[in-house]
Amino acid sequence: MAASGIGVVWLKRDLRIADHAALSAAAASGLPLVLLYLYEPALLAAVHFGRCHLDFINESLQELDASLQRLSSGASAGSGSDGSSSAQASADAASSGCAALTIRHADAVDALAALHTEFAPAGGISKMWSHEETGTPAVTARNAAVREWVQREGVDWTELPQTGVTRNLASRDGWAKRWTKLMEAPMLPAPAQLRLAGDVDDGRLMGAQELGVEGEPKPEAMKGGESRAQALLDSFLGGRAAGYSKNMSSPVTAWEGCSRLSAYLAWGCISLRTVHQRTKAAADVLRAAKGKAGKGAGGGGGGASAAQKRRQRRGRNAAGSDDEPEDEVEDGDVEADEEVEAGAGDEAGEGEHHAGEAAQQSAGAPAAAPGSAAGSGGAQPGLKDLAAFTARLRWRSHFMQKLEDQQDLVSRNMCSAYDGARNEEAPDAERLAAWCEGRTGYPMVDAVVRCLLRSGWINFRMRAMIFSFAAYHLWIHWRFTADFMAAHFIDYEPGIHYPQAQMQAGTTGINTFRVYSPSKQVADHDPKGVFIKKYVPELANLPDKYLAEPWRMPAAVQAQCGCVIGKDYPAPIVQPDAGRQNCRQLYAIKASLKAKEEAQQVYKKHGSRKKPGRPGGRAGGSSGGGAAGRAGRGRATPANTSSEAPSSGGGTAQPAAAAGRGRKRKAAES
Repeated sequence: MAASGIGVVWLKRDLRIADHAALSAAAASGLPLVLLYLYEPALLAAVHFGRCHLDFINESLQELDASLQRLSSGASAGSGSDGSSSAQASADAASSGCAALTIRHADAVDALAALHTEFAPAGGISKMWSHEETGTPAVTARNAAVREWVQREGVDWTELPQTGVTRNLASRDGWAKRWTKLMEAPMLPAPAQLRLAGDVDDGRLMGAQELGVEGEPKPEAMKGGESRAQALLDSFLGGRAAGYSKNMSSPVTAWEGCSRLSAYLAWGCISLRTVHQRTKAAADVLRAAKGKAGKGAGGGGGGASAAQKRRQRRGRNAAGSDDEPEDEVEDGDVEADEEVEAGAGDEAGEGEHHAGEAAQQSAGAPAAAPGSAAGSGGAQPGLKDLAAFTARLRWRSHFMQKLEDQQDLVSRNMCSAYDGARNEEAPDAERLAAWCEGRTGYPMVDAVVRCLLRSGWINFRMRAMIFSFAAYHLWIHWRFTADFMAAHFIDYEPGIHYPQAQMQAGTTGINTFRVYSPSKQVADHDPKGVFIKKYVPELANLPDKYLAEPWRMPAAVQAQCGCVIGKDYPAPIVQPDAGRQNCRQLYAIKASLKAKEEAQQVYKKHGSRKKPGRPGGRAGGSSGGGAAGRAGRGRATPANTSSEAPSSGGGTAQPAAAAGRGRKRKAAES
């Protein structure tokens, strides 16, 4: 006998039809369906929600509604896959209300209760499907309220995984194997047909003013939608990924050199599994082609070096292992010999990274910044490029797992030993405002912030730099800057955003301190000012040699350039060595017994697992191979700069100290 009632697919961060487990399960049930999206007042009013998120969501919903309309009418799910007909259908749907989606402006329990009552004659809601999500405590509280409601009303609610995060995780041991199992399971095609429940007011998409969401549109923001996500992945694997490991670091080359998929992953316009499997397939094709070429030349291995073969074996085997490959580190961006950017004797401030650097686009294809030198230029991605990208897909889930396991990471230090180091109640208002508005007097910092305010995206290294600058140079607690930027990152994913903000502020207890030199970032990544001059036009006429530190210009040069420091462009808000000096306070805390003991607990709960002999492995690891051994030899490697093991005690490695013992490093902020 057919089941009575209706089914509800509750859409949240999964705005697509392909590889959509909730939609597929609902279609297979045979129930008439309501495809529900909610504008939830409490979430819209949250400090971390911004106008850019709403615009991206609405654009994605427009395309999704058109795709669902085709499925409900029996049309081919592939029609409009190029985005053209889909865009027209989206415009039509937007002008006359939604054709397939049911849109409500209400809290989740209220909306579900209303639907349950509305369909009471048909048996009400009997089943509901949705994807799991890792959100802020407000999202968790909302989910708990919904769970209580469905249990009270007898509704069968099925939540399905999609991000690689494990609910109710007892131990990090075995996590990578579970991640791999989900990511390598067969992808789900879009349902061939959907049966929609009739006689329901579908509602319509709502704008910022109507919903009370503050802010202005970002003129350089990417557009949402599943077809745009697919087009970006095609262009990335088809050529833009060439030189990925190098191009992602500079704000000049990252616009084309990064995958720019992170916003589409964050809002579910494409599944992580799709990106993982397509990247893996592209790597398999390259590997097979190299094998054929090698055999044709009679070389068997194509002349690959022993190191290359080891890297290829690691890339093939790591996916099913809990061992982290030596060149893949949790917060490192595989730039093996990068100079440590700040230090004083044994106090080496190290590192880089913002997980989930893949981001966005404006109209279906990535738009390069003016003067950008990025682009494949006809080159094809190599195995190293694809391996580096694949590693970041896994680290994305790894970071999200931290917030899943500890919800208060959005507001409390991961390691409480650092509580009180910075003012947690009232930041320096002048410094915070200068940082938020891009007028600190440091060109790279100001350019990055202004870029974010206009576009909603910047590459990983620049994100890390501005958070580090705020935390160390300005000595502002990470919570204030994280909340502000959450509303401006279109790819805001709370499970990545807040743990990364803490990492850059040095409050995790298990990561080395990272003090960036904004001046060095200019020299390394924008020496001609291509990026800076676009977003800080006050500096357009500066000679290149003064771009990093314009305050060093003689008065005559300032007058000649039409840029008087302190008048046309701000003088530095703090001294260049302020970050390094402030960091000493954290080193004093790090040396305390409380910090050492708590770091062990943090690592046990949140740390990535290493092979024996590496940080977090057997005692005395620093004397042998692995990250700590390399650090002791003085080589700045990714594992050296970002080991996630506790920094001291219990026989574990001490990356920063080891690096300092290997050789003294000149401070980048001199």
